[in-house]
Amino acid sequence: MSKAKTLTNNELNKLLKYLHTTKHSERNKLMVYFSFWSGMRVKEIASLKIKDVFNEDGSVKKEINLSSDQTKGNRNRVVFLPSKLIYEIELYRKLISKKDKTLHNMEEPLFTPHNKTTPFTVNSLTVRFKYFYQQSGINNGSSHSGRRTFITNLA
Repeated sequence: MSKAKTLTNNELNKLLKYLHTTKHSERNKLMVYFSFWSGMRVKEIASLKIKDVFNEDGSVKKEINLSSDQTKGNRNRVVFLPSKLIYEIELYRKLISKKDKTLHNMEEPLFTPHNKTTPFTVNSLTVRFKYFYQQSGINNGSSHSGRRTFITNLA
């Protein structure tokens, strides 16, 4: 099995430029940011609930505590959020608040396809990420590319 593609800064910018043109661009960009800036897997991103990211008062958490059913390997895991990701999450909160999706139901999924109340499945989000890479002209990009880029940049 081949390794996921690691993106350069130029390729990431190309991807973000494309995402800016998409319907639900803020949601799409934030999902990609979670992958690239926190190293989260697609399964983890798809499983995020509002309560995982926001405190009861609506502020953004500094870290996300993922339960064993949200992660690979059935182990709890803590994901630390960098300040640039926290900033983007705050922007997204303002956007979803304007669309009557309040933070009152903390059990709701953070990301939903086409304003549905059900979360993305892992498969549907994987396909969507691959589509984003293809449409932005990045060959061999996959749902794991953001995580691999994050880990490579850490090293």
